[in-house]
Amino acid sequence: MDIEPTIYEETGQADEEDLIDPLQAPPDLLQGTRLMFVELLRAAYAAQVKDGELDPREYDGFLVWALHSSCDFAHDAVTDGNPLSDWKLTDIGTTNLVHKTEYFLSKIFNSCCSTNAHEGAKERLETFRDQEPLEYQQLRFDVLLALSFIDAHKEAQDRMEDEFGKETGEAAAAFRVVMSESKCEVRKAEEVLIRKNKKKLNHVISHFLCVILHNKAARYIKQLNESGVLLKKEARHFLEEIDHHIIHIRKCPLDKHPNSIEFASESPALHVDMFSPEMGVVEPTVGNKRQRRKRVRQKSIL
Repeated sequence: MDIEPTIYEETGQADEEDLIDPLQAPPDLLQGTRLMFVELLRAAYAAQVKDGELDPREYDGFLVWALHSSCDFAHDAVTDGNPLSDWKLTDIGTTNLVHKTEYFLSKIFNSCCSTNAHEGAKERLETFRDQEPLEYQQLRFDVLLALSFIDAHKEAQDRMEDEFGKETGEAAAAFRVVMSESKCEVRKAEEVLIRKNKKKLNHVISHFLCVILHNKAARYIKQLNESGVLLKKEARHFLEEIDHHIIHIRKCPLDKHPNSIEFASESPALHVDMFSPEMGVVEPTVGNKRQRRKRVRQKSIL
């Protein structure tokens, strides 16, 4: 996954070459190409989950549900003859998450607590707000949603390029229309990131990267257990430690951490190791062609 998308050089407006007339492609062929792209998006989200880049436990599965639901809604919309427009569909059920959460918690406390205990319930709600700032959770949710959405679209674009990049005639016209619509959707998601406070955005992205690395470590430990290198008890111990660290990272308010190296760029060796193919993390590149998702087969240690 591209942890830091190339958003700071974007204007949010479509290039002239991206404005493709859909009438150049037959409706049936165009609809089929759009449906194929939606299925590529669905596969890209599944790959993110498998690779540890999209955690199904985030927000009790609500993040993954929002992304997969956008594919379901987009599939129905395309079937009805509409263009690809799945970014706005991620807002269904996710808009104003802060106010919805506060309302939900208030209803629980008001309905489950007696009048005498109402003040105590109110105090617990305020304590929850202090421990889990809802505004930060909204920011984090928006950023993770946009990053996963952008990466899935770019992955699907790469796959479509492989299939139809050299086509001519009507197939090429349908391909160009769908690619144009996808790029427009990506720009909409990038605009959300651009509007965020850059310091807060970097905080969320850096901690998100740490969660991804922990998820990849957990996946490798499971592989060691399945191959017999680690006992089930040993693997469970490591996995519990990783889960504890992930919970801490999600709630961590610090931008700088004592006794740790803060910037990979200050250490060339660390920079190379962090973004090596073996780590499964692609180095962010601004203005360069996006690197393809790499499926690295672990070498046997037996």
